[in-house]
Amino acid sequence: MNAQSKEYKISRSIKVIILLFCILLLWGASGSYAQEQKRVLFISSYSPNFSSFDKQKAGLVKGIGKGVKIQIEYMDFGEFNGEENEKNFYHLLKYKINKYKKFDVVVLADDYALEFGKKHRDDLFKDIPIVFLGINDKKSATEAVSLDSVYGIIETIPIETSVELISKLHKNKNIVGLTYSSSKNSEDLKEFYTLKSKYTNLNFKHISLGDMSLEEFENKINQLNKDDVILSIYSPRSKQDDFPKMIKSIEILKKNKTAPIYNTLDHLLEDSFIGGAVVSNFNLGKLAGEISKQIMSGDIPNNKLWDTSRIYEYIFDYNQLKKYNIKESKLPKNSHIKNKPISYFEKNKMLIIPMIIVTICLLITIIGLVVNMKKRKIYEQEILKAKEIAESANKSQSNFISNISHELRTPVAVIMSSSQLLELNLNKSNDVNKSTNNIKIIKQNCNRLLRLINNIIDVAKVDSGFTDLKLKNIEIISLLENIVLSIIPYAQSKELEIIFDTDEEEIIMGADPNKIERIVLNLLSNAIKFSNNGGKISVNVYKKMDLLIFTVEDTGIGIHEDNVEKIFEKFIQIEDTMIRKNEGSGIGLSLVKSFVKSHDGDVYVESKLNKGSVFTVELPIKILDGEKVYFYNLDQSQSDIMSTSIEFSDIYI
Repeated sequence: MNAQSKEYKISRSIKVIILLFCILLLWGASGSYAQEQKRVLFISSYSPNFSSFDKQKAGLVKGIGKGVKIQIEYMDFGEFNGEENEKNFYHLLKYKINKYKKFDVVVLADDYALEFGKKHRDDLFKDIPIVFLGINDKKSATEAVSLDSVYGIIETIPIETSVELISKLHKNKNIVGLTYSSSKNSEDLKEFYTLKSKYTNLNFKHISLGDMSLEEFENKINQLNKDDVILSIYSPRSKQDDFPKMIKSIEILKKNKTAPIYNTLDHLLEDSFIGGAVVSNFNLGKLAGEISKQIMSGDIPNNKLWDTSRIYEYIFDYNQLKKYNIKESKLPKNSHIKNKPISYFEKNKMLIIPMIIVTICLLITIIGLVVNMKKRKIYEQEILKAKEIAESANKSQSNFISNISHELRTPVAVIMSSSQLLELNLNKSNDVNKSTNNIKIIKQNCNRLLRLINNIIDVAKVDSGFTDLKLKNIEIISLLENIVLSIIPYAQSKELEIIFDTDEEEIIMGADPNKIERIVLNLLSNAIKFSNNGGKISVNVYKKMDLLIFTVEDTGIGIHEDNVEKIFEKFIQIEDTMIRKNEGSGIGLSLVKSFVKSHDGDVYVESKLNKGSVFTVELPIKILDGEKVYFYNLDQSQSDIMSTSIEFSDIYI
């Protein structure tokens, strides 16, 4: 035998061993499961065809849960209610109990099963816990729970709950309490009449099947009219109740066409009954199953005796509600309505739901398209706006370049011409006056170039975010007055009257004197350029709270209201570039605004066409701690004259 064959046999043997081990493991688990499986004996008072049985059984299975074997036995008391039947059932049950294994719990359903269990407890169910359900006889139930390991549920008929319901739905009617026992020993009928004083909008009457024959019962029912409401109170209290007679009486009730019928037990609901507050046999079985499960787990239940007050249900028949014109909105919450027609939606929901989903998807798609179109439209508008801004900026840039070209070309040409003339005059003659005039022209145009260059440099600094602010503590009133005095010669050249007025003699504040000078000179320069001969320019200074305010007012040509907002923009000139009457690059006022903003101030203009303009500057008064204070004399210094000459270089005197 070769090595490969040996390996194959060893591998096969291992597989067989593993398979046998798994089989043994499963067999052991199943044997263990079989040993641990609990067994419950369920004894019903009636047959499997009785109306309450299926509901009780379903509830019991639900309450106990999985893994428990339930064996069911039927006493069939409805058909065989004699001693012989009980004797035969006893022997059959004893045989089964002796042959099979012991039960963990015995469940007894309804009164007859409980009586049987009590009677044969010692010889059939000794040491086995008993749980009973659906018991009407309270005395019998109380006796049963006095025994060891016996627990149960009394079937408490919801009489008051039913009367309260009828009083709300049928005011001022005759409520007829219908019992199947004799009125002499009916505990339910006694409870029924105790409610008479509480529900005064109802007239209380009764019919007891135990007091009459079926013919008499049928006559009584046929005598009822539309003012009567029947409350069927079925609660057999003893074995003397005639069960077949009770079943036949229900058939008589079903023929009734006049009085609405309310019931108290769910298994006796017929299509000809309205329904009402009923004891749920499913809930009875479920509660009994939960108690049994607790016992089998080794726990002792908290109570020995329960009632059904917590497991009532409201069940109504749809057709009867319609017949007696009772609206669903008047019924208690969580009511169950049987025989209700299936709505169109329920009937066709397999078709409607996909259609709804498709419709919702289409709506979402449409909404998405609309939103997308709206966003696209907004985006297109923003693009157009950006295009207009770009075109406007491009136009302003073109105008600026054109202006700069013109501004730079003109003074250079003049300087060159004047220089040539100066050279010729100096060579040919000693005419000092002509030479002086030419030198003056050269100086003025040099100042124009210097002013233009200074403005371009300042604009570049502002655009780059660089603020070249040199703050000092200055006495600003004398500074402003000095600046105004320096421009008098230029104002006189156009026969303009200059007025300087102040409410304050002295104000000390932190400011950059050079920037303040540029602001004031620029505003005064514009006022002179755009004022007609013989006009007036007023400079007013005053203090308001912690603000220094000064205004420059002229009586010039003014600004059109459409252009007021544009006046402080860069490279903007209100007059047309080709026909403008005054020189300039369109930078000055934008620099004024930048310089004012750098001081945390504000500037604005008010103007009327052909009447003049008022420029207002507001500066916060702040004093620099530990800094020297600078004062300005009213005598003009050489630097003041030089600054004025540069800022006013485009005004000839």
